[in-house]
Amino acid sequence: MALNLPKKGRIADKPLIKRVWDAEGKLEWDAKLFQRTASILQQSFAEGIEQQKAELRVGVAYGIDNPMLLTAFELNLFHFSAGKTSVQLQELNKLFRKAKSFREFEVAALQLTKTFNRQWLETEYNTANLIGKASATYHRLMGRTDLFPYWEYKTIGDDKVRDEHAAMDGIILPANHKFWKIIFPPNDWNCRCYLVPRQAAEVADIDFKKMEERVEAYMRTKAFERAKNQGFGVNRADLGEVFTAEQQYPKVLTEAYKKFNALNHENYKLATAEDLSSKAKEEAPTYEGTEEEFYAGLDLINDRRVIEDYNQRQHHVSSMSKVRLALTLALEQALQSPDEVWLNAAELADQPNRLVYIRYFNGSTLVAVGTLKGKVRKLNKWFSLKNAADVEAYRKGLLIK
Repeated sequence: MALNLPKKGRIADKPLIKRVWDAEGKLEWDAKLFQRTASILQQSFAEGIEQQKAELRVGVAYGIDNPMLLTAFELNLFHFSAGKTSVQLQELNKLFRKAKSFREFEVAALQLTKTFNRQWLETEYNTANLIGKASATYHRLMGRTDLFPYWEYKTIGDDKVRDEHAAMDGIILPANHKFWKIIFPPNDWNCRCYLVPRQAAEVADIDFKKMEERVEAYMRTKAFERAKNQGFGVNRADLGEVFTAEQQYPKVLTEAYKKFNALNHENYKLATAEDLSSKAKEEAPTYEGTEEEFYAGLDLINDRRVIEDYNQRQHHVSSMSKVRLALTLALEQALQSPDEVWLNAAELADQPNRLVYIRYFNGSTLVAVGTLKGKVRKLNKWFSLKNAADVEAYRKGLLIK
């Protein structure tokens, strides 16, 4: 059944409205709104994974063991939350310009925030939870196709199930069938359909041709066409996306990315890098071992040496200069206990996927930059900066920690 957004997860509308009023309808960014929205959706997605672990079926343990994939989902939710924040502020600013008094503005703004932060957020909250569950299911089942080479499509079976989805109840196809790239649930907003793994002996009498015809019949429905236009009809668990491009709030994503990358410490009401560096007490540690000794202490995953950050994001680390080697202890502190983490893009029009970790030390600041290339997140560079103005150049984008 659909979840109800918990009271502790709700967004305080009146303080947001007051901030727009105080900015005289020129509030371009609101860090509290962005971070609260992202936090709610991240938590719901994570809870979906955990809930699915507790709903074991036929001895299959559910979960996602791929940190790279989890990072892709996480960044997708940050992008979505940033876009929603931007669009909501644009609409609130418009209401300010139309209003003749604070009371008139507040009445209209409360209705708008109710739509954004209650009605729509409730659906988005449920979607994140469902995708968490579905992704946990998909990636565990993909690892057990030797035991369960077939999957069955199931609905909850109550009176809220869509007719088109009810018509697919009981469809069984091979786990590697191309149709699972299209109909892997959820298949619409608040869709609660799920899969059950089946062994070969359980499907001995199945007519797979008829099963395919039932899927094709669904794909010819208006309901499928509408859902597809709204970003469904894809396997998000395979894509690493909770919300597809069609479901992002800004219509022109490249312009939104430019806007996000232009944000800096002032938009988040942070102190300057000079102030933060001057208050740091700890000296940056120096690594005195060899490169071989450093690599020996890292995990080896898919033939790559990786180092994890505070949220178990994995970064591939390749060969390095002597200067970088000496900074590896400071690097580990910057990754595992950063003072700030920024999400931005190397090119302004690109989707933000570059993570910048910052750790302030007494007299210097360690900056580490990791980017995503294909399915590999690589730690491109890390360096120590003494000039505060140089540090500010890296304090750009979406502040995620």
